[in-house]
Amino acid sequence: MDSHPQNTSDDDDDVEHVYIVSSPEASSEEEGWNLPAPDANADDAVAVLRGHSSAVYAVAITGQDEVVISGGGDDRALVWVQPFSEAPRLLGDFHDSVSAVALTGSRLALGTLAGELQVHCTQQLTERTEGEQLAPPLAQVETDVGIECLRGNSEFFAAGTADGALWVLDALSGDCLGVAYNHQGAINSLAFVQDDTNVSTTSLLVTASTDGTVRLWGPPSHGTVPCLYAMDGVFHDAPVLSLASFRDVVLSGDEAGRSFLANWRTGRVLCPLSQQHQGSVESVVASSEFLVTGGSDGFLHVYTPDARYRMSFQHRDVVVVVRETKRWSQCFVSASVDQTVCLWDLRSGAEPVRCWRGHCDAILTMDIGTELIVTGSDDATVRCFPLQ
Repeated sequence: MDSHPQNTSDDDDDVEHVYIVSSPEASSEEEGWNLPAPDANADDAVAVLRGHSSAVYAVAITGQDEVVISGGGDDRALVWVQPFSEAPRLLGDFHDSVSAVALTGSRLALGTLAGELQVHCTQQLTERTEGEQLAPPLAQVETDVGIECLRGNSEFFAAGTADGALWVLDALSGDCLGVAYNHQGAINSLAFVQDDTNVSTTSLLVTASTDGTVRLWGPPSHGTVPCLYAMDGVFHDAPVLSLASFRDVVLSGDEAGRSFLANWRTGRVLCPLSQQHQGSVESVVASSEFLVTGGSDGFLHVYTPDARYRMSFQHRDVVVVVRETKRWSQCFVSASVDQTVCLWDLRSGAEPVRCWRGHCDAILTMDIGTELIVTGSDDATVRCFPLQ
């Protein structure tokens, strides 16, 4: 789960990011931390994008690395266009922090802690209108409650809010197609089902909530989103923070450090994963090659797709985001509060294949394009690192 601000103040500059973990700095040698100490002078970024005046909470990059979009605690969304040599373009001024962004092939959606949901045409991101601000959105929806997570596919954008509501928008028009209120707590993460063998399931999605449940949803109909069922069995007894889906399975992680594998087709919990984090599970990945959980304890635990434990890696601080790479099937990328982004290869042992540095404060969010990794940080910058 990307680290988002909490909507507790009218002044975004007062927002603090607090992570409760053990102190790896005090015991890194005896516990075998794999990463070298941070180098304050190192900067591996091929581009440093400056324009925000406070923390960057959300980033996205288009498929061919042409455009980067960011949202921050300064209540603004900015757009940078390759080769990133010009000043950023303003996508919009909002009433609170921009907490989430999501891209499909032709559309961009963004959400704020004030409950603003906008849908834009990606083609217009490179076209200027008069002045520096880009064309207005295709549609805007007011949820009145902060957006916690946002995802899109070719048909829909789905957003989860702090009051447990699920909003589904048409991906092309931006029109609201349905809203559901089945969760009894914030929706912290959501994912569209990824089943390459059955295209009819691509309109299904799963959500994870503070109420401790993971739910499967059908396509919107008549202004609502039908909840098909909640996963059933021995399951989470703490707020669920992170979620990923691949083929038949859903991988979820909670605030107490536990992770579970479930089958979304049957609604049954399959098993808990064997390695419990000493803190929360912040981000998870499910793919045809592996499962990964990343925790606030700095650990990355790796499993086979059928949940057999394989190995663990370590950051020096909280793991904020974990993503698989399309280029290498046995590799994944992680970003951390320790200011590093690491590429891990399951075939190469405990050390990262590559470790990128450059941020001078905690990394809060990450997205991966074709040749670039894009990160946003508490240092108010967006950095682009080469994926090679």
